[in-house]
Parts: sequence; structure tokens; C-alpha cells
Amino acid sequence: MLTGDPNLIELLREEIRRAGPIPFAVFMDQALYHPAHGYYSSGRAALGRGGDYFTNVSVGPLFGRLLAAQFSEMWEVLGRPNEFTLVEQGAHEGEFARDVLEAAQRHHAEFSAALRYTIVEPFDVLRHRQSAALAAFRDRVTWRSSLNELAPFSGVHFSNELLDSMPVHVVRWSGTEWRERHVDFQEDSFRFVDLPTSNRELIHHLARLPGTLPAGYETEVHLASFLWIEELAPKITRGFVLAVDYGFARENFYAPHRTAGTLQVYAKHAVLRSPFEQIGHADITAHVEWST
Repeated sequence: MLTGDPNLIELLREEIRRAGPIPFAVFMDQALYHPAHGYYSSGRAALGRGGDYFTNVSVGPLFGRLLAAQFSEMWEVLGRPNEFTLVEQGAHEGEFARDVLEAAQRHHAEFSAALRYTIVEPFDVLRHRQSAALAAFRDRVTWRSSLNELAPFSGVHFSNELLDSMPVHVVRWSGTEWRERHVDFQEDSFRFVDLPTSNRELIHHLARLPGTLPAGYETEVHLASFLWIEELAPKITRGFVLAVDYGFARENFYAPHRTAGTLQVYAKHAVLRSPFEQIGHADITAHVEWST
């Protein structure tokens, strides 16, 4: 039985009927970020006790208060400039921004005077919620739709559980070669099929993976995160990137015992068996490989 957003399910089915099996990265991108039906882009994602999962932010303001102190230290390291820009990406409903701005105002007055806050948010439904949460700081916060819209800045780029929600390519080692996991639709259900990849960036990355892994070994490749850092780096004239997320160093990410990879699907604080359950209604996540 197919579960999730019926409109999104039909769109995915039609795409597969039209063009054949699609890379899992395409499926994940649509499930999370389809403009009308994606889990995040539609505003459907719910955090906290009544939602699908907890984050550092959803359990209270302490995380924001602690990071406000850290950002103040970064400002000190940069020589206490008159303007310090904090760019947040993946701000959800704006709780972290509010916690940081309140803590800076109360406990770090000089830093607060220099702080300029920018949220990168492509989705209108989330931008409206962020604006409401930050009503007390309207003169301190600006919004941009993409990294490309950012002017070069001095300060810090911050994200909390952003990278693990970027679409990933899933690959499997046959014993002699890597094959990319695609999504097909057969017998009224979505299912994985393993096919050769024509993605040059993926082929280049796979050539550098360990060749001594057991047959059937499955893992993820975060091409989207590579493109993200390439786009972000030129925007920072002086400063820092602070990405808070789940992940491993390379040797642990590709450890021989990690045969099923790190891909997980969450809904209502439960781990679902498959990314083909609750499509568009569940979070799909994969750990970050920090060393590449």
C-alpha cells in the first residue's frame, strides 16, 4: 500500500513511467523539497514532542544561548568588527535565530550591536513563519532565497541539521564495481534497482572509495553537500562555517561493518522501514562524511 502525499506519489510514478528509473537522489529531493508537496518545502515538517523528531533547537532555548556566546567569541577573534553577519541556512521556523538574538541582546551587548542576521530560505511558507517568530527583531533580520543572492560577508555561516537532509546518491558495491541505486515503480510499489551511473561527479567520487568492502555493501555519496560548500566558500571574506550535524570521519563512514549505510526515515518519532513509506510526510536523512 502506498502511503504519503497522493499528489507527490503520482508525480513520481509519472516521472518513472516517462523516463524510467530515477536516481534515489532525485526521489529524495522530490520527497523533501518538491515546491508544493515536499516534506520541508510544504511546511509539513514538524519538530518537537508532537512532531516527527527532536533537534537541539526544538527542546528549548539553551542551544541558542550557548551558540550566541560562541558567535560573540568569533566576533572577538575577527577583531570586533562594526558589522558581523550571521547567515543561517535551514532555519525552520526561526526559533534558533530568536534564541540567539535574545541572548546576544541580554548577555553580549557590544556583540549584539554589531550583529546582522540573514536567513537563507527558499520556501515562502517557512519564511512567513520565521518572520512571525522574529517580529521583535524585524530591523535586524533579512532574508535571501539562495546562497547565490548573498553579498560577500564577514562573520559566520551556521546550519543545524542541514547537510544530513540534502539529497544523497545511494550506491552498492557488487564485489567488482559500484552501482547506483535507482527507484523504479513495479507491481504498484516503489522499489530499488541497481544500475550503472552516468553521473560524472559520482563516478569520480566512487573511484576514491575503499575497494576492499564486502559485496552488497551500501553507502551514500553527498554530492549536494560538495556543491553547497563550493557555492558558500566564496561568499565568506573572513569568518567561519559552523555546521552542526550527525556524521563520521571518512574511516568510520566507510567502515566495513557499516554495510547498510546511514540512510534513515523518521515520522512521529519512529524509524520507518523504507524511504517508500509516508512519501512527502516523513523526513529522510543520511549522516555526513566529514573528511572529504
